[in-house]
Amino acid sequence: MLGLEKGVFFGDIRRYCQGDNITSCITNYEKGDWSANLKHFHHHPNIFYIVQGSVRQTWSNCTSEKRAGSLCYYPAGAPHQNERKTFPSQSLNIEIELDLLNYYDLTEAVVEAAISRNPMSSFLMLQIYQELIANDSLTSTSVKIQLLHLISQSEKLINFKVWPQWLKNLDALLHDRWYENLSLEELSNAVGVHPITISKYFSRYFNCTLGQYLRKLKVQHSLILINQNVNLTEVAFQCGFADQSHFIRNFKKYTGLLPSQYRKIFVTGKICSI
Repeated sequence: MLGLEKGVFFGDIRRYCQGDNITSCITNYEKGDWSANLKHFHHHPNIFYIVQGSVRQTWSNCTSEKRAGSLCYYPAGAPHQNERKTFPSQSLNIEIELDLLNYYDLTEAVVEAAISRNPMSSFLMLQIYQELIANDSLTSTSVKIQLLHLISQSEKLINFKVWPQWLKNLDALLHDRWYENLSLEELSNAVGVHPITISKYFSRYFNCTLGQYLRKLKVQHSLILINQNVNLTEVAFQCGFADQSHFIRNFKKYTGLLPSQYRKIFVTGKICSI
């Protein structure tokens, strides 16, 4: 199996930034380039965000298909394989050196929790992508600030195993029924606790209000629909937004882009064809 050294990635690297113990790059993959499909591992924690195309991901003895908008985290030394299935194919790769984690007294588990359990992680990838497109003297520092901000929010998420069971049930319910405009009373009945209990403890564990969390989930899922070329009006409807303006306002708030701008960059590839 192939071990990739610091800052080394498969594919055709189109944007590259290395500094402050973080390497980030935008990478294109051509049809027929099978070297990018090899099973491998990285010597440092690696974040993999699919910008365009889809891959068959194999890691930790599990295989699944990941589409554009999907985000994956690979611990240092973890064997994995990303077989490209559709083209054009493009990804954003971010490698965090262990020295940075040690300097800030962070663990890989904290990073993984920040990436896998926080809907803001997908929006962070969009912001970092835009920084790499700008690719100026501020890019390295900006990427570092954005990553550390996300990781700093994971302190409560890392203790998911010791959460109250009702809170785990609530988290699963919100992810399963993200497209519905669930009321506090409906959530209360579903998980079997008083509405005041949900109101009191939700923000302590999720670092945001219930309403903010639901909007983040809706916007997160809208990315997938946009990547599937669903009409933007239909996206707003399927994601449970009251109207198109409400959808646009929240999409802009969390991604920094209008839905039409996102489609132009991440679906048609007009800006990322560099």
